[in-house]
Amino acid sequence: MRKEQVLIVPTNYVSHIGNGFVGTSSISTDDSYTLYDSTGVYKPLYEIEKKICLIRISVFLLIKNKENKYLVKELKDKSQKPYLELGINSYVKSYSGNYRALYNQISYLQNSYFKETPIENLKFIGNIRDFANTSVQSILGCIYYTEVDDCTCEKHELYEYKWYTVKELINKYNKATSWSKIIIDKLVDKTLEKYL
Repeated sequence: MRKEQVLIVPTNYVSHIGNGFVGTSSISTDDSYTLYDSTGVYKPLYEIEKKICLIRISVFLLIKNKENKYLVKELKDKSQKPYLELGINSYVKSYSGNYRALYNQISYLQNSYFKETPIENLKFIGNIRDFANTSVQSILGCIYYTEVDDCTCEKHELYEYKWYTVKELINKYNKATSWSKIIIDKLVDKTLEKYL
């Protein structure tokens, strides 16, 4: 069986990116797709999971519909904590290659999750990290935002996709992943708006 490989970069390459949400308006969306093409390499997850000097690169799609609701992935098993995750995120995997790797991973997600209604007009708005959470402190999320009229996600046996208002996100705040909480905070205090 082939081992899954993900894109990694040395910690010092992303050390300028701080804790929490770090917005950017200085990097265009098109330029963001190639950010780690020349510095990243693909390694199997089992080799790097305990190495804090290697940062796994992830793409994070924050999706809002015309009713001002945000796409959420919710586990069907509500006994799991956390069971709510804002948006869609994924490691950049080896099939994304070394040219426009982030773009290729986003394309893969679109083809996997939104076959009926592809999402368009993505905007790179910044990064997300959580140094306090040991399970994600070695992951850097590259956040892309889009607004859609509607989208239909593929069905899955373990989780389902729902649309939540900001108020509904607040009500389920303690059920959300740490990254989701960081983004919800930024939606509530409206600091995210200047990057959207």
